[in-house]
Amino acid sequence: MIETSTKKKKVGGLGLPAHKHCVICGGVVPPDKNPPVCEGQCEEELIKREKRSKTFNLVWMMMIFGLLALMFISFYVVPR
Repeated sequence: MIETSTKKKKVGGLGLPAHKHCVICGGVVPPDKNPPVCEGQCEEELIKREKRSKTFNLVWMMMIFGLLALMFISFYVVPR
């Protein structure tokens, strides 16, 4: 048997080359791609999702700190 430089690593005896799936569309991407997304439209969508997630987390943190501040003010500053 002749081995070539284009030999691909097989997965679990199924005869499939090593690969990952795009987190946006599910398409096949190379195994060394991190994060595993297709080029172009899927990369743009991933950037939008990450930005939306960061904004969402910031809003929640601000709400929690605001509620904690209101609780502090109502218990310790406002006379009874």
